[in-house]
Amino acid sequence: MLHKDGELTKITQGTTLADFKVKNLPSSFNNPVDIYASETTQNLYIADPENKRIVVLNSEGEFIKQLNADEFANISSLYIEEKSKKGYILSNNKIYQFGL
Repeated sequence: MLHKDGELTKITQGTTLADFKVKNLPSSFNNPVDIYASETTQNLYIADPENKRIVVLNSEGEFIKQLNADEFANISSLYIEEKSKKGYILSNNKIYQFGL
């Protein structure tokens, strides 16, 4: 679960396991709006529009990388396909595709 302050809570099968600590993030989240993770992804993807970025974390919360673009400034939703190395965002009522 993603909280407005950027904190994460790990929930599995409806049970809260623990607060999820993000490690080695270059700069703090600033009102993140969406998180994407699924059984088909190895990583977590967090939309942080006020910083114009998507942050990629591994399953342990370690920072992997961040993707930056002006189009990320108004993200409202995020979808990731790791296998095809593509991501999609909804921003200002338009869908954008980007490479991972």
